[in-house]
Order: sequence, then structure tokens, then C-alpha cells
Amino acid sequence: MNRRQILAAAAMLAASPVVPAIAGDAPAVPIKVRVRRTGWAGIQVERGDKALFVDPEVIFYKRPELGIKSVALDTQAGSRYVALTHLHGDHFDPDAIKSILKSPGDLVICHEKMAASIAAQQFPVAGVAMYEPYSAGNYEEDDIALAAVPAQDGYGDLQVSWVIVAGGVRMIHCGDTIWHGDWLKIGRIYGPFDLAFLPINGFRQSTEIYPVSTVAKSMGPEEAAQAALLLRAKAAVPIHYGRKPRPSYLETENALNLFVAAAGRAGVKPLVSEPGAWIDL
Repeated sequence: MNRRQILAAAAMLAASPVVPAIAGDAPAVPIKVRVRRTGWAGIQVERGDKALFVDPEVIFYKRPELGIKSVALDTQAGSRYVALTHLHGDHFDPDAIKSILKSPGDLVICHEKMAASIAAQQFPVAGVAMYEPYSAGNYEEDDIALAAVPAQDGYGDLQVSWVIVAGGVRMIHCGDTIWHGDWLKIGRIYGPFDLAFLPINGFRQSTEIYPVSTVAKSMGPEEAAQAALLLRAKAAVPIHYGRKPRPSYLETENALNLFVAAAGRAGVKPLVSEPGAWIDL
């Protein structure tokens, strides 16, 4: 996709639909948008009768000994969508997806190269190309629009971040990406963002992968703060942190406090949100 096509896709996502006014009525009121963390890396975005879950999981909900607070993946929305950043087990959880998708028309949205693996799990799926806009709901008043943008996986597997626009609110969810060279471009094309959900744990797997490397497999606190700066994020919400250490898993110590301090130095508002707490936008 060339620069002109990317800018066109960004323009489509820039739409800010509201409830249409009828002649003689009071001015239209924008449909409320709200978002919450659901646990490890997952978020839930709701607008009107539509709900979007990004990277939902129930693994940690079922295993509290791992130390991650998770919430039930419940919603009253009639139309439900799941968007996946990549196919690792803590981001692609078939049990979680089964608990969300209930009705015909509910589906999983992913990069087109992931679609076959997801469809093999018997899920309805919509695969999109990088930068291709997708609208959950055919551009109706309560739509949630998305676009896949570049990310980089610590193991070399395919991964994307998701730009999400709902009612004029602009968000980005960055999975568990490592630092990469596309932050500035994403920020210039799609920013500024009202919220950026960024991994901060800088985890290392020390005993299961050989040869052992001390290089982090996701962004750490300082990198996440700098990514938020380049994305032009008004507020950055830390995700993907707080798991109890194990012989095969180590994460940056004191990651949350380090991120809050780094965000402050970068001039970005850190917004620490506990799983289950709604953010009204």
C-alpha cells in the first residue's frame, strides 16, 4: 500500500459518526464510548450496541496463581467483535473468543495472514491487509472502525497493532510489540490518540528458548513511554505487566512505577487503569 492509500485509509477512520438529528429535534448527542482493561493485555470497547474485544483471554482468569487480575468477558451488546494482534496463547485464547461470540454476524478481525489459523478453530473471521480500514457494523451510527498497523514480535511471528476509532475517540492497542521504527509514521498518519494501550513488562524467557538471550521480547517501561510520545498519545494506559516470575519468565522489576516516571518525563499522561474499571470517553 502506498502513502496515498495509507492516508486515504486514515481519512476513512477519521469519521466521527453521531446519532442523526431529525428536523425540529434537539441537536444530536454523540453515542457514549467506554473502554476497560479485561486483564493481561485485553481491552473491551463499547459504543451503542456494539462491543469490541482486543486480545481477550481467560487463561489468567482460570489461573489466579499467576497473579494477573482478570474480569469476566461480559457485555450486553448485541453485536460483538474480537480483534487479535497475534496468535500467541496469551493473546489468542479460543475459550475466551467462544464466550464472546454469540450471534450470526459476530466475528474475529485479524490480519489476513492469520485468518486461516483462526478459521481452523471454527470461528467466523474477517482478514484485513495492513492499513486496510474495517468497520464493525457497516458504517452505522454506533460503529467502531479499525485498521491494522505495523508491530514487531519478539520471536519474529506476525503481529499488528490496532488503531480503533469510535465516536471520534481514537485509540491504539499495541499487543506485546517490541520497539520498532514505525511509531513516528503511525503517529503522524493516525494520531493524535486519546488513549494508547502499551505493553510495559519487557519480559524475557530465560530457560525454555536456546540459546538464551537477555534481550526483552516486548517493550519495557521507557520504550513504552517513548512510543506514546511518538504516537502523540494524550494518555498512555500500561498493559501486559504484573505476572508473577517463574523460571521461564522474568519481567522488568517495578515496571509500573518506572513507566509512570518515564511517561512523565516524556510529557505523556500515564493512565493506570485496573482491569474491570470503565473509562468513559
